[in-house]
Amino acid sequence: MTRYQKLFALIVLTGIVVARLPLSAVAQEPPLCYRAKAGDHHILQYDVTATDGNIVTTMTGDGSYKSTAGTPENLQFVYLGNLVKKEKNNAPPRRGFGPPGFGGPPGFGGFPGLPGFGGGGITGLTQRIPNDLTMSPRGAVTKLRGTSQLPFLLGNLSLLAIETLPEAGEREWTLKNNISITQESERSPFRPRLPFENPDAEKEADAASEITTYKLIKQDGPLLSFHKTYKLNQPPAGENGQRFEISGEGTWVFNTEIGFSESLDFKQTLEITQQNSLTKLPMTIKYHRLSGQELESYLAGLQRQADEMKKHQADREGKESEKKRLAEMPLDAREKTELLAALKSSAPQQLQPALARLKEKSPKDPDREVAAALSELMTNSEYELRMSVSEALAKWDSAHRPTWELNAKYNSRAWLDDPRTAAVKRADELMIKQIVCTHYRGSWRAAQVLEFQADNKVLVEFRGDNGHKDSIPLTAIHLAPEEIDQPVALDPRKPRIWRAAQGNFKVEAVFVSLSDGKITLKRTDTGKEITVPADKLRAEDRQIAERFGNQPKDPFQ
Repeated sequence: MTRYQKLFALIVLTGIVVARLPLSAVAQEPPLCYRAKAGDHHILQYDVTATDGNIVTTMTGDGSYKSTAGTPENLQFVYLGNLVKKEKNNAPPRRGFGPPGFGGPPGFGGFPGLPGFGGGGITGLTQRIPNDLTMSPRGAVTKLRGTSQLPFLLGNLSLLAIETLPEAGEREWTLKNNISITQESERSPFRPRLPFENPDAEKEADAASEITTYKLIKQDGPLLSFHKTYKLNQPPAGENGQRFEISGEGTWVFNTEIGFSESLDFKQTLEITQQNSLTKLPMTIKYHRLSGQELESYLAGLQRQADEMKKHQADREGKESEKKRLAEMPLDAREKTELLAALKSSAPQQLQPALARLKEKSPKDPDREVAAALSELMTNSEYELRMSVSEALAKWDSAHRPTWELNAKYNSRAWLDDPRTAAVKRADELMIKQIVCTHYRGSWRAAQVLEFQADNKVLVEFRGDNGHKDSIPLTAIHLAPEEIDQPVALDPRKPRIWRAAQGNFKVEAVFVSLSDGKITLKRTDTGKEITVPADKLRAEDRQIAERFGNQPKDPFQ
């Protein structure tokens, strides 16, 4: 794992504000401080662009600050916003020799391993997570609950419009901070400026300093325009050979009438030095507060979205209500007769549609005749058919529903309760394809036996987990509860499908005996016994016959 794979954060350690114009020179000017009263609502639109070689990434979106109950000295806001990322490759079509894309890894202009936009911890590019923000009239943030982190040392989206103001309202000042750039998590991109870090987190900090300057360049009524510069410096690279620098300038506008930021138009460059390699990432950061016609249009768009969502919700609820009404209606005489006939049919083209229809129903007073017909099918030797029948039977027989729910859980990725069944001690207690309960990585999970391995290990495939397999010790396996329907016969008294090793020959039969390499079976269709050489059957069927043949016989049969 390289240091590039880790998560970087800026932590403000100390701050110094140096003001230049005396208060007497600006006594008649509008006050320079944040203000808010309950109900104030500011909406900002953002446009952030980063250029990485031929890859231009834009992040656009909006955010809202709603003022809540607070005091003049402790302003409180609820912030809600996020950005949406888009990427565009401006590289011309490749021509010449060599494989496509040769000349450096994708993503960061050939700077190896450096993470880009997105990834863990970048909450400002995901869902709209509320941030509870408390700050002073000078912009000193004293409380922040929730995060809206942006990549590449941009900090929280909720703090992007919050600048630190001078104590006496000067029109020119400098802010100096000693900071650390902290790495605390792998697989995460740059995520800096965390003013409220967890002190217990493991971190590797590198010292740095930043200087921000503000100078009034224009006044248009309540709008004060400041030329803003920003500089972040790190000492020369140490053992890790890595150093960060940021420099930028632009115009920040503050609205003294409402006591909040009006806009920002800022350009900066992030430089990363890694040993002898230098990567530059130019960025443009813009936002502006919505007002007038633009705000009305924006709010009207939100209202249209809300109305459409409400309409869709009403339509969905109406359809669900109608579906529920139809599902609870009893079968009429004709449909019942047709379904019962289909359930007695061995033809899949008749049986499967009937089962699908019965699964759709949720009768308040289930029909006992239908439930009985479904129960008969639960003895079928085909596992997949039994699973389908079980789901339908759960709708028509309330007593069967707990069994179906338990089987459904064992067919999914869900965590299981302690099965309270016997732990497996020997491999010959298990069969290939048998469903078991495993204690895996601290949780109980359903799995299917695939293969017996050396050192008392078993290869299993976890249920509902996209084919995830692993070798686990025999001691971590427990038998599944008796209610679990097994895809492989565990009881010799029950019929199953026996298949030939070659060809498509198969027969449904009950195991009778195994002797001298020959297996005796009793056909379910004719009741006659047949004897088959064991080597003519599939390996799986031979294993089952060997297990059945070694079981003690029931003296009461």
